[in-house]
Amino acid sequence: MIRFAAVAAAFVSLFVFPWPVSAAFMLAASLFLPPAGIALGLVADLSYFVPGAALFPYLSVWGVACTLASLLVHRFVKTRIING
Repeated sequence: MIRFAAVAAAFVSLFVFPWPVSAAFMLAASLFLPPAGIALGLVADLSYFVPGAALFPYLSVWGVACTLASLLVHRFVKTRIING
């Protein structure tokens, strides 16, 4: 339930809050569900795409970075818990 709530809050924040707050919500959601970072970054870039405004999709890159960071955190936490 917490995973769904985190992803839903991050999705709503894309349309309600400015981008730094949305990026923080995206990072929090990707810690609960790693693929959420990529998905939310793509949704944000598709929602706010303006031709000629940017050279590459910034929020998709941020989403990939959040996903990679959360995967490293998950791997580190699982290793610490199992090896004790």
